[in-house]
Amino acid sequence: MSQPKPLTDSEIAALLDQYPQLPQAYLQYLRDIGSGEAPSGKVIYKQPMHPSYVYGARCATSNMWLLGDDTQGYCFGFDPTTGQVGEFSPRGAWEPWSSGEGFLDYVN
Repeated sequence: MSQPKPLTDSEIAALLDQYPQLPQAYLQYLRDIGSGEAPSGKVIYKQPMHPSYVYGARCATSNMWLLGDDTQGYCFGFDPTTGQVGEFSPRGAWEPWSSGEGFLDYVN
């Protein structure tokens, strides 16, 4: 996998135009480090992805976004309605994390 490349301010602004509720920590990570493989081995997406792209029809009506994955079938997710972060299992089941956990907990 290629080295992460930080996103430009204009790329970040375009993301915010399309996804205004994105977590600040995710945006800051993209600005400072970039998308791609993190040192932890997790993959950070350049932009949010709908869960149905990975999990198919079982997540077709989801309002959540995927922001990364662990290359083992689990994806880091974000619910823009509630502001919660959590994880999708390999079968597409959503499990929100306890309050206080966020994007940087996932990356590390």
